[in-house]
Amino acid sequence: MHKTDRFSSDDSNSLLRILSTPVFRFGCNDPTSIIDFNQAFLAMFGFKDRSEIEGLSEIDLYLKPLERDLMWQELRAKGLVIDREMSFMRKDKRVFLGRMTSTLIRDDDGNELYADGVIDDISDQKVLLHSVTEPNAKNHSISEATSE
Repeated sequence: MHKTDRFSSDDSNSLLRILSTPVFRFGCNDPTSIIDFNQAFLAMFGFKDRSEIEGLSEIDLYLKPLERDLMWQELRAKGLVIDREMSFMRKDKRVFLGRMTSTLIRDDDGNELYADGVIDDISDQKVLLHSVTEPNAKNHSISEATSE
């Protein structure tokens, strides 16, 4: 991790340090490196401190490498990925559904430098949505069957 590649947030009161949204910076080489992140990012993935995540590639965080590859294709083509739902894996191998927004940062010559982004764990939202929509779908099917 190069100090110049890290977020300029060494101040313990910086927004990135206190923000509850997981924030990351990934390198653009393949496999991509995890350059920087905030404490919320560590917590989301089940890591206690920076030392546990050093040496990992960002590909280690995805359940489905194909999802990751498609996200990088879109990011390279558009420079931005907004609210992309993907399956991630925590340190203890538990899976969660996340919604990622990321932007590709390039230098003045168009060379890729890194990707900055945020990830929200939407697993609970999906469970709640499913619990609300599933009974409604069953009731709709029952009412259609009884009206025939």
